[in-house]
Amino acid sequence: MKLLTLYIKFLESINLTIEDEKIFIGDDEQFKVKGIPCILPYKDQYDKLIDNGNVVTTLFNPLDEDRLSGIDPALEKIIKMHSVVTDMVLKNITVGILSTIGGKNSQFPLFMTDLMEQINAAKGNAKNLIDDGVIKTFLKINEDHEITAHKIIMKHGEFIDGEKVNSAVMLKSPILDLLKDSEWTDSIFKRKKDLRIANVIFKWLHEFISGTDNVIQTSSNDDAPDFISFYKAIIHISDRCKLLSKYINDSGFYLPLLETDLEMDTLKGIGKLINDAKLVPSVSGNNNIVQTSTDIPSNRIVDDNEIIDTPEALFGTPSQPQFQQQQYPNQMSQQQMVPQQMMPQQQQYPQQQMMPQQQMMQYPQQYPQQQMMQYPQQQYPNSTYMPVNQQQQQPAQLDGNIFNQIKYGR
Repeated sequence: MKLLTLYIKFLESINLTIEDEKIFIGDDEQFKVKGIPCILPYKDQYDKLIDNGNVVTTLFNPLDEDRLSGIDPALEKIIKMHSVVTDMVLKNITVGILSTIGGKNSQFPLFMTDLMEQINAAKGNAKNLIDDGVIKTFLKINEDHEITAHKIIMKHGEFIDGEKVNSAVMLKSPILDLLKDSEWTDSIFKRKKDLRIANVIFKWLHEFISGTDNVIQTSSNDDAPDFISFYKAIIHISDRCKLLSKYINDSGFYLPLLETDLEMDTLKGIGKLINDAKLVPSVSGNNNIVQTSTDIPSNRIVDDNEIIDTPEALFGTPSQPQFQQQQYPNQMSQQQMVPQQMMPQQQQYPQQQMMPQQQMMQYPQQYPQQQMMQYPQQQYPNSTYMPVNQQQQQPAQLDGNIFNQIKYGR
């Protein structure tokens, strides 16, 4: 699989659309990171990153990760978007489960047996297990978009089953904490039975998706662990929701939003795709200074006022502070860039001033070899000038490393 093919399938699986190189949320809202439009990394798009010295476009390249810098900003935004969709689908599934339980002749698979037992226990002394009142209460929760029942988050360095992983996609259920807030529950649940059922079903659904440890998927890969773990999480969530949809009523309204054609087998060739991603150009930095990957880790999330807007980063020219040559124009030669008096030239110690060899043979006592003048040991005091022996250092080349710095998020 090609890098662009993977990116297109990935974006379409989370309900984004592609038109030429542009990425859209819905029909007409272009996908942006930190307010900057984000496009697919076609080769002919590289010259569109800079316009009149300003960064106007960034390239979608989440496989180019730097673990020291945190999550890639484009990937971080996508996770938040997918979290909202997942929450909407899971809340709808919750209503579907309750509706099915309240129906006649409902049959459930073995993996839902414990749920049925817990809901029966939550019934208490109520005459009916599930009635219209329960359904209306949960529909009210669904329709209130300020209530987040489930949330997808990314964590790093977690210990899972005693083993440390580089990246973990986890599921949190904030509604479980809300259900402990009496002031909130009094405003939502008019009957104690409904509150008991809510505690049971939201906890069961949470564990059905992520297990008791809240973990959906992980990655211990050294390269691109965030992308890999989230890629696997998309597939996992979709599969779990499809499984539930087979046994519950009215669950299909939002379910297509989580359907995906991503495949786990694609990750078998992820190493080559990661190498391809590292060759994609980008720009970054701050204060109008171009900085290489040794100055700022790639994909570091920066504020709007930190955005670099000089075109040198695109073409690989190193920043002036890096080489400390701001005193010298680019057209000056290497010899001109070092002051003449600081260059260790032989005329400072002219050969003709030394005693001829034949005279040294005649008067060895006047010219002992150990008394000859020694060269100074410190030719280059601390200054803004560069030692000649370091002038051979070449600027960073277009080898993929200098171009690992897309850092814009919104």
